[in-house]
Amino acid sequence: MPAVELVRLQNDTQRLLELFHQPDAFVLRLQELLDFLSDHTARAGQSGAPRPLMRAYNVPRHLLAYITREACRRAASEPPAALALIPALWAPEYLELRLMAAAMLGSLPAQPPEPVLAVVDGWLAGSPEQRLLQTILTDGLAAVRREQPQAL
Repeated sequence: MPAVELVRLQNDTQRLLELFHQPDAFVLRLQELLDFLSDHTARAGQSGAPRPLMRAYNVPRHLLAYITREACRRAASEPPAALALIPALWAPEYLELRLMAAAMLGSLPAQPPEPVLAVVDGWLAGSPEQRLLQTILTDGLAAVRREQPQAL
């Protein structure tokens, strides 16, 4: 993994968010960014969490959290664009993209809750691995739990 400059990360994230209304271009740029930030030397060891079952970029958690937080802010202010982007993020079978999709879904207003619940139902039908399942149920349903708990 290359040394990460904060200003570069911020600039790359802003350029990524410029593509928010273009789901395919957003996902492509995100994958390029995650590949650049990935730790290609990471190896599964005897300690820590086991390796994910799906492909992963092995991006350090704090870098992924920054990019995800910025995308979630944008999603909260532009729900229709986010609802179009979330399935594009989920389509490639990469752990980081799916974690971001779940976080973005949880940042959307849950009034009405049906669009969020429909997305979650579709994801759960695919029997995701445990760590992804936990993220879907916690992060993906965050707004529904907060705003419409009776819908659950």
